[in-house]
Amino acid sequence: MAFEVIDVTAREDDDSNSELPQVRIKILDATVVADYLLNLFSNPDIPESSSEPEDVTPPDDIPAIELEATE
Repeated sequence: MAFEVIDVTAREDDDSNSELPQVRIKILDATVVADYLLNLFSNPDIPESSSEPEDVTPPDDIPAIELEATE
């Protein structure tokens, strides 16, 4: 399976303070994507624990991702 993230938004009717954001994706043709070069996401946020921070609200300012080519 292959997909592209189109949009991420906070849930408006949040009954729980730990609901994940709503994510819209586009399903891609996995046979085409299989030919792409692979890269590792090298600068992800490092969580303090499995439940902290409760990053359920998408940030206003998203830092640029850094990728490292695989061999």
